Formats: sequence, structure tokens, C-alpha cells
Amino acid sequence: MDLFKNNTQIEGIDTTNACYGGTAALFNAVQWMESSYWDGRYAIVVAGDIAVYEKGPARPTGGAGVVAMLIGPDASLVLEQGLRGTYMANVWDFYKPVLDSEYPKVDGLLSNDCYIQAIDECYKNYADKFTKKYSSFKGVGNEFNWMIFHSPYGKLVQKSWSRMKYLDYIHNHKDVSQFDSNSNSHPLFSYKSIPSSKTFNDKDLLKISTDLYKQDYKQKVEPSLEFGSQIGNSYCGSLYIGIESLVSGKKSTDIKVGDRIGLFSYGSGLAASLFSLKVNKDISHFKQTSKVQERLSQRKKCSGKEFEDVLAQREKNHSLAGFEVKEEDVKQSGELWEGAYYLKGVDKLYRRTYDRASL
Repeated sequence: MDLFKNNTQIEGIDTTNACYGGTAALFNAVQWMESSYWDGRYAIVVAGDIAVYEKGPARPTGGAGVVAMLIGPDASLVLEQGLRGTYMANVWDFYKPVLDSEYPKVDGLLSNDCYIQAIDECYKNYADKFTKKYSSFKGVGNEFNWMIFHSPYGKLVQKSWSRMKYLDYIHNHKDVSQFDSNSNSHPLFSYKSIPSSKTFNDKDLLKISTDLYKQDYKQKVEPSLEFGSQIGNSYCGSLYIGIESLVSGKKSTDIKVGDRIGLFSYGSGLAASLFSLKVNKDISHFKQTSKVQERLSQRKKCSGKEFEDVLAQREKNHSLAGFEVKEEDVKQSGELWEGAYYLKGVDKLYRRTYDRASL
């Protein structure tokens, strides 16, 4: 609230929902603006999270990134009304049961299976909504010009696109002109009669789909991974860093007014949605104002040992009270850039104060 100065007529809520939290907040904001309670104010959605892992193979995938979105009328990117396929279930694939630790408990294999299952369910639900609105659904490969996934790591995104294209084939198996699916020479023909729920871990199917739709993946999905591949998994912000990559990255000039962007959001526990945006008008201002690549180039490079030491110190400081940070000490270490906000201290009553580095 300190950032809003004398503007005290603020309504808001913290949404905690694993990596899905930013999406839940976005839906809440849009639904408020579509309701009778909306009085003309804009909404700000901030998707951020703590993405650190304990020692082990998952640690290098953790990243740091927060995305803020301004939500209002006459936007450049518009959520399509009535088009949202959601799937939720009670699953222990990733959770944080120890409150005095930032580290999660992770069942990686289960989480991957849940992610793919959520894609199947969300695809079916979205296809039903799309068919009701537009009479037919020809699959994500035809209806979406671009596709963005929540990205824990890049290979899962490629696997997910291959899965969606396989679902396209199953959904459109009668469309001979598009898929030649009545021909037993088609690489996916043998999967027509197998329930999709039986194929989650079918490595042969994955290889066939990946090889078959590699070019589609390169054209429609890869542009959304440009920044995420440099930042790592930011959890809650991951999907929206994907949007940022698309609209202000190297391929942003290829995006046209009227394009449809598909988005798949996943959060462990689990909650997932497949929804879409339409490009309403020119988006060139995103690249001109965000300058993400320029800011990424200003990062400090450190060794693996330094990274380990920082996380070890973070573990010690977690839930610590009764300390104060001196700006000159942080500046001297080179860890605070001009104008950055930082945690100044936590008193003995656990009250946190923040400050901003001098310009």
C-alpha cells in the first residue's frame, strides 16, 4: 500500500495456488471487471513466487522472475470470453508441508504424469467450449497461431505440444483432408482406437508425435521459450514470461492483429486451464518498453559455488527476526542495483520494512 501513496481505494487479494496462482489472479481480475461491481478502475495482476529447491537434480531448474500485468479495456491482448477449459484434482505431486522451509516436496514422475493428464482434460473441455461458440473445433494446430505452456523445463513443453497434436489427430480423425487419418499409413493410425488415458507414458507415441510435429513446435511454441530458457522456472510467473517472450522477443514482429494465442497454465496440487488470447491491436510497444533482453544482459554471473553459498545463507535467514540490512553493505557486495527495492529489516515482532536503493 505504501506504493499507492494516498490512493487508499484499493481492492485486492493474495491468491496462493502453486504455479497456477498468477492465472487464478488474472481470472479473478477479469471477472471483477466483467461484473456489476466494476467502476472503471484498472487491475494489476502480479505473478511471482519463490522458485528454489534443496540440493539435488531439480535445483538448477529454479529461476527468478515476476510478471506484472495491467488489465483494462481496449487492451492489445484480449482474453476470449467463454473459452476456458479447466481441470482440478487432489494430487500430492508437489507441495510445501514444512512451513519453516522454502523447499517443496517433489514427486517429479507423478508431477509430469499429472501435467500431461491435465493437458488431456483441459483440451477436451476447451474443445467443447470452442465448438459451442464457433460450431466446430479443428484442433490447436489449426485454431491457435501461437501456443504457450507453463514451463518447468523446456523438454516438458515440447512433450506437451506433441501431446496436443496427438489429441488433434484423435479429435479430427474423420478429417481425411487434414490428417489422412483413414489411411493406415499415417504414423498415428494405430492409436485411433486406444483410449488417450492409456497412452500417458507411451514413449513410442511421444517419439512419433515429436518427430511428426517438430516444425510446428519450432514455429508456434519455441518463440515463447526465449526468456524462460535464460531465467529458469519462475513457477507462478512462468506462463506469463512466456507471453513476454512472444510479444517482445525475436519473433514478435511475426505476430499479426487477429492472431489467437493459446495458453496452458498448470499448478501442482493440481489446477490447470487451457485458455486463449486474441491480438486486438499492434503490440510493438511491448518490446519498446519492457527491454527484457537488455535487463537480462545486466545480470551478475556467478559460479556454482557462489550460487550454493547464497542459498545456504538464505536457509539460515529464513524465518529470522530482529535484523536490519545496511544499504552500503549490500551495495559494496554488488548485489543491489540503483533504484532497486530491498528488504531493509525484520524486527523482533516479525514486522518487515522495505527501502529503495538510491539512484
